[in-house]
Amino acid sequence: MNTKRTFIFVLLALLTIGVVACGGKEKTTDSKKSQPQMMAAHSSDQSHAMVKLPTVQCGMCEDTIENGLAKVNGIVSVDVDIEEKMGHINYDPAKIDLASIENAIVALGYQANETAANPGAYSELPNCCKLPEDQN
Repeated sequence: MNTKRTFIFVLLALLTIGVVACGGKEKTTDSKKSQPQMMAAHSSDQSHAMVKLPTVQCGMCEDTIENGLAKVNGIVSVDVDIEEKMGHINYDPAKIDLASIENAIVALGYQANETAANPGAYSELPNCCKLPEDQN
């Protein structure tokens, strides 16, 4: 009986860890920003791109893309919407273009618009970040 309780406890702990790791985080979206903050993100020296992200699955995907793109020269801000499967990206067009942004996302293991994910990077993603048919 004690072994059964221990097993159930461990199983619940692992499930909790999985939910926390792959669960959604509270997002700060443009709708939660004040009007001056939104205008600052769309100044005349910046462009805005909406990138389709059909392979994003969870909060870890969101974090991976947002943190990965934040390191790319020319990216001003990134907001990934998991429900819409869309990335809203503000960038400096003098430093980077849409194709380069798509390539940066692809290198992280995710499809960007019609550009397929890098297979090697995709295979290294956590299980919860893979398409349901690829989860083991």
